[in-house]
Parts: sequence; C-alpha cells; structure tokens
Amino acid sequence: MVQKTLVLVDGSGYLFRAFHALPPLTNAEGMPTGAVYGVLNMLRRLAKQYPDADTAVFFDPPGKTQRHDLFPDYKANRGSMPEDLVVQIKPLQDLIRAQGYPLNVVPGYEADDVIATVAKKACESGLAVVIVTGDKDFAQLVDGSLTLVDTMYNKHYDRESVKEKFGVYPEHVTDYLALVGDTSDNIPGVEKVGPKTALKWLDTYGDLAGVIKNAAFISGKVGENLRQSLENLRLYKQLVTIDSDVPLPFSLVDLSPNQPDDKFLQEQYLHLGFKAWHKELQSQRSYSQVAYMLVSKPAQCQGMVTVISQSPGPIAILGLSDTKHYGAEVNGLALVVGKHAFYVPIAIKQNEDNQEIGITWSELVGFFRPILQQSDRLWVGVDVKTLLRRFYESGAIFSGSIYDVSVMGYVQAGPGRLSLPAMALDFLKKSIPEQEEVFGKGAKVKTVSEVGVDNCAQYLISHAQQALALYDYFSHLWTGEKNANAKIYDKVEKPLVAILAQMENKGVLIDQDYLVNMSQGMQKRLVKLEQDAHAQAGVDFNLASPKQLQEVLYDRLGLSVLEKTPTGMPSTSESVLSQLAEIHPLPGLLLEHRSLAKLKSTYVDALPRCVSPVTGRVHCAFQQTVTATGRLSCTDPNLQNIPIRTEDGRKIRQAFIASARSCLVGLDYSQIELRIMAHISQDVGLLDAFSRGADVHRRTASDVFGVSEDSVSSEQRRFAKVINFGLIYGMSAYGLARQLAVTRDQAQGYIDAYFQQYPGVKQYMQNTRDFAREHGYVETLLGRKLYLPDINAQQAPLRKQAERAAINAPMQGTASELIKLSMHAVQRVLSNYSNKAFLILQVHDELVFEVDDSIVEDFMPQVKHAMESVMQLKVPLLVSTGMGSTWGMLH
Repeated sequence: MVQKTLVLVDGSGYLFRAFHALPPLTNAEGMPTGAVYGVLNMLRRLAKQYPDADTAVFFDPPGKTQRHDLFPDYKANRGSMPEDLVVQIKPLQDLIRAQGYPLNVVPGYEADDVIATVAKKACESGLAVVIVTGDKDFAQLVDGSLTLVDTMYNKHYDRESVKEKFGVYPEHVTDYLALVGDTSDNIPGVEKVGPKTALKWLDTYGDLAGVIKNAAFISGKVGENLRQSLENLRLYKQLVTIDSDVPLPFSLVDLSPNQPDDKFLQEQYLHLGFKAWHKELQSQRSYSQVAYMLVSKPAQCQGMVTVISQSPGPIAILGLSDTKHYGAEVNGLALVVGKHAFYVPIAIKQNEDNQEIGITWSELVGFFRPILQQSDRLWVGVDVKTLLRRFYESGAIFSGSIYDVSVMGYVQAGPGRLSLPAMALDFLKKSIPEQEEVFGKGAKVKTVSEVGVDNCAQYLISHAQQALALYDYFSHLWTGEKNANAKIYDKVEKPLVAILAQMENKGVLIDQDYLVNMSQGMQKRLVKLEQDAHAQAGVDFNLASPKQLQEVLYDRLGLSVLEKTPTGMPSTSESVLSQLAEIHPLPGLLLEHRSLAKLKSTYVDALPRCVSPVTGRVHCAFQQTVTATGRLSCTDPNLQNIPIRTEDGRKIRQAFIASARSCLVGLDYSQIELRIMAHISQDVGLLDAFSRGADVHRRTASDVFGVSEDSVSSEQRRFAKVINFGLIYGMSAYGLARQLAVTRDQAQGYIDAYFQQYPGVKQYMQNTRDFAREHGYVETLLGRKLYLPDINAQQAPLRKQAERAAINAPMQGTASELIKLSMHAVQRVLSNYSNKAFLILQVHDELVFEVDDSIVEDFMPQVKHAMESVMQLKVPLLVSTGMGSTWGMLH
C-alpha cells in the first residue's frame, strides 16, 4: 500500500524569499505583486511534484509570539516589514485559500511550531510528511517519515543530507545552532564560535549538555567566551528548538483540500496581471449552451426581421469573419434583442456533407433595410466598425444609434483589455469563450466553416448577450448630466465609429508606377551607401549584422563603447550611432542606410501590395481604442508614421494622389498642443503671444536669449522651437542638451530662462505632477481620465517617465478630442457635397479630403471654419490649409 503524503508549506518563509529574490513586479495600478507571484508559482510546482499529496500552507501571526516572552530581543535586529511586502500578504493568502489549500495562522505561535506540531501528529498517524521551507531550523525534525524540501534550490534533506550540510544529525541540530547562534533571529550563540569549533566540541563531548559540563576544560579565548555564555546557552537552545506541542485549533482532517473558487481566481489573476494563469484557468472552464434560432433560409430571415421589428429595446449585432482586413466577407451574424437570439450563417459550408447553407449577404441586407432605416433603433456591438464597413459597401446605412462597447470600455478604463471576454470578466464578472478557444490560434487556427455552424452560433451569441449586458452596465454607470465619460463617449467617440467606417471604405489612391520608380532609385542609393560604408571600414561586412557592426566599429576602428546591450555586448543602437557619427563618418552612413532601407521596405515596396484589387485603393484601418491619450492609430498600413520632416518622407507622400478631376485638400491645426498649454496653464506670456498672432517660437527665442523679436536669428528660433515642444513633453535638461547638441548646463540655463518668462507653465507642470501622484491619472479639458500606473513607482526611471507623460497627456489627450470633434463637424459640410467630397485620412492634427475640382474653392473655407470653431479656448485655434494633386503638395 502506498503511503499517503502530507505537504506542509512554510508560507511566511517563502513570502520573504520571493519578495527579495524576484524583480519588483506590479500590476496595472502599480500594486506590488512579485512576492504573490513567487509563492503561487512555487505552489504550482509543488502540485506537479506531489500530485497525489494533500498540501497545507502556514503563516506566522502578526505581532509577537511565545519566543518574545522568553527573549525580548528575539528577531529585534529585523526592521519593520517593507510596505511593498505588507500589501501583498492578504492578496496572497486569499489566493491560496481560493486555490483550495488549507491555510492556517495560529495566534501567538510561529508557523515553524505549528508545522512541527502538525508534522508530529501526521507521522504518528502513518503519513509521510514533506516540509517545504528554506529555514535551516527545520532540519532538527527530519527522521524516517519526514523530509525537507527547499524548492528554491531544488534540495531534499533526509538524515544523511542533514549531516552532510550541518555536520551533525537532526537530533543535534539545536545543539549546533545554540552554539553558533542565528543572526537572522538575533540569537547570539557563543561569541567567536563558528561551525568548525561547534562541530569539534559536539564531536568531542556528544551534545550541548556535554559541552556545558566540560566547559571548564576548554582552553583559549573561545573557552572563556563559552564560560561567559553558560547561563544563556540553554535559553538559546530553547529558542532554536521548534515546539511540536502547540495547541492546534484544527485537526488533520481539516487539512484536506477544498474546492477551488475559480471565479475569484479569475478576477484576482486579472487584477494582479497574471495573464497566463488567467488564460489557463479560462481555457479550463466550460460554458453553458445558449438557445437560439438558426436563420439559414430567406423565409426564416423574413421571420427574424419581423420579430426584431416588433421587439423594443437595443439590438446586439455581431459579425463573424475569418479576417478583419478590408474586403473581408461576413461569414455569420448574431442578433439578440430581448429574449430572442438569432444566428445567420452567410453562405457557409459545413464540413460533414460539404453542403452550403445560409443566405447570401446581399439577401440579408435586402431584408434588413427597413430596420436599418428606423431612426429610433439602438444597435449594440463590439468592433462595430468592421461590420459597418460591410454594410456601407452594400449601400446600407444605419439610421439609428450605434454603441460599440469596446469603445465604451476604452472611455471607462483606457486601452488594454477590451475584447468582449475580457470586459465581461472585468466589469460583469462573467466568463464567455475567448476566440482562440473556439477557433484556435497560430498555425492551428480554424476557419468559420471548419468550426461549424453551431459552435460559431454559440460563440457569437454568447458574445452578443454580453455586449448588451455591457451596454447596460456602462449606461447605468454613466448616469448624470455631468458624467465626463458619458459626455466623452456621446460627443467624441460614438459618432466617430461610423465616420471611420466610411473613411476606411473610401480609401486613398496611390501612384503605383511612381513608387516602383522610387524603389529602384532607393535601391541604387542603398548600394552606394553600402559601398561607402565598406570603404570607410576598410573591409566588406553585412550592415544589418549587429555582430559584424560591433567588430568593425569597436574592434577594427577602435571607437569608444558608449553603451552595452543586456547581454554585455557593445551597442549599435540608433542613439549610440548618432553620438559616434560626431567623431567618425561610418556611423552616419549606417544610420542613413538604416533609415532609407526602413522607408523602402515599410512604405515604398509595401504600399503597392496594399492596393485592393476591387477598388484600386489603399484601405488602412484606424483604431479608436489603442492609445493612452485618445489619439487614433493607423494600421494596415500605418500612414501616420510617414516622416514629413525628411526629403524621402515627403517624396513618399507624393505617391498619394487624387482621382481624375479631383484634388487633395489638407487642413492642419497649427501648434495645437502649445495653444492648449497656453489655455490650461493660463500663462500670461503664452496667452498674449497666441492672442496677438505672434510667432510663438520667435517670442520664446526673444525671451530666452534676451533679444528683440526682430533680432531673433533662425538658429535661435530653431532652439526655441525645440524648447517649446520639448518642455511640454516633460523633457529634462539632459534630453534638451542632446536635442540641441549643447552642454547640460547650457540646456538647464535655457530651461531656467524659459520658466522665468513663462512661470504659469512651470506652475502647471508642478500642479499636474502633484495631482497625478495623488490620483493616479490626469485629465483632458473634456474630463477624460488618462491613467498613469507608474506615477508612484519605486523605480526612478519608471516614475520619471510617468511624470513626463503626466505633463503632456492632458495636451495630447485634448488635441485628440479636438481632431475627433473636427471629424464630426466636417461631416455637416460634407453632407452638402454628396459624392463630391470625402474625408480620406486623419494623420495627427491633419485631416485630408479628396474633393471634386468644381467645389474645392467653396469647400475649403467652410471646413476651415468648422475646424476652428469646434472648441473654445482662451487662444484662437488656427488651421492651415493646403491643396494639390498629391498629399506631398499640401504643406
């Protein structure tokens, strides 16, 4: 018969070890989590190592224990527990209990004594006992039925290994410790007596009692020290002896495992940032089946439309596609209204008999038009833009209100976990299937047809139901006229979904022949740069190989090593090459080659491959829920990152063209973040400069350099521009010195002069940092909260970075709201020019339109006025305009 094993874990010991051994992990809110993660990870390893054992965890109680009564200085050398560790104790203990482990804390008794008492009773009951600890005191307990395990070092201790480690067998460990002392517990032992002397005495006299009995015969200084310690030695032994007769408030039966609380674990793993464990637990969950009506024939579709038309309340609508890229087919549609749930397969084939079922997309749109035209209907979904694009392609327009719950979640909590399963869990504490649970991932991902109709229906309808629940949740959460989130969603974000769908559908036209010729020219330049680099190095080498670059720059040319990589190798990063370029021409050639190669591969060669074979245009995707500041991001391809300050970047913009008998029109907010800074800081100097239409960079140069505005040189204005924009990004003197290529003292002088002239800006920065530290976020002018989880981080680099973000985030966030409001405002202008003017791009603070030549002169001033009127600041908004046959000609 196999002997049952009981595993007893020294939780307090492992808590301290994990805290000091692991890096300082934190969750999204900045709460320390490293010790929690370390102990839980150790328990996970134990579960695999002892799958059939019962495991219990023990912690020390708060406050003093019985040993303090014996020896007031017991553990007196230990300082107070770090606050970063204190805050992790309760979450850790709650999680241990939730995992089903019995957790015990006995008031007045250390965990060591409780564990020893449990171990004694367990061994007497015939159980094999494993004590998991790193505490050497436990070695005294080892016998035939009890072993020690130190998981941190993967060590197992039986009687012989205890003898090997300490030089004595378990029954004499307390004698040994009493002589040498225990610095961690502030037990002195005998002065100047170390392991060798203690072992020699114990070997000679048998045990501590023998040593004490023969103390008079031990010569030398150590003998004298021993005799001076005689009256304390028995106390020291009592202190290091683990008590195995503690009165226990529980029995061995109570140490049986409990049922895990999966719901609590899901919530806490999510809260603490243990994403892999959350995902693992999520994949183990089973989901209840949902009832739905399959709509696979036109007659059934008509019946569904009738039911929906007669059902009040919001309609959840979610689409299913094998890809989210432009032109992707909708393979399935889920609709939920009230208690009714429908799933519509769109011409999908089942694997079993390869029979095509479902109605066509055009048939579906035809049936749906009457509902879509109802202005009082409310539609709810997630990633609604992708579905809207498909409807718009078919000429179907939603007249009712559209609520995207992922955008609502973004307004509430910022970027991050905005998938429906994540939001359902975060906000509703509900679990629904993740996409990869149903469709797989990576090389094993399945298509909609491979998954099958019922699985798709179950997946999509469960998501639609939770989308409705999330809509209700946010709607109730955002009650009240003054609720900032409700205002931001209704006025800024909600209308943008449809605008972006229409803009993406229109797309942009590019001159593919122009790009082909540009690519050929760039390739010739790359070859020439490579030849020049080889000439400077005196040897041929691969410019893309960091190893070969290191050999050329540092070994062959002997350039100074300015930085090293995490692996200890000399760095060849862009910042390092920029500094080295000041002393040798080769790093400059490398930087130029890198920049040119990146532009060629990212845009010049890639853009023609992005052209839709159907429309002949590039249809990039604008993401509404990605950035921390509220800015839109652009993907597939990212047109926002095409550099405008370089000649090559401007040449790439020349490839974006207007269609026949049309032109491109660009409208760009001028110095918008500086204007917002003037408004927020209320600095008198900045307000005056913008209000009278002065060149703010010239004005700053005049103030900083102490010259009249008429006398400001172009170099001084350039410096002032860097200072103006650098400081609103929280740039330090060191960063400014790097930007201007001046000394740090000179840069600090510029900063001091700037703040002397603009004290309101300095006060704003200090007030903003203080507010962020207290609240953990800053706000835009419209009240959007921009969260800064690292604002109070212990690590200085993280904290400084968060402080810089705090200064700039209100301006970036307000600028993002301004451009979004502008996109709404110009829709009213566009509606007057049906099929003659289209918004096709939003890039930073610029809107780009494709406009029929016949209306452009009338169109431009109306859009300019709309953009300059969307927000009232204490300084005027100024929009610059441009017009041309290519994007590159606009500015």
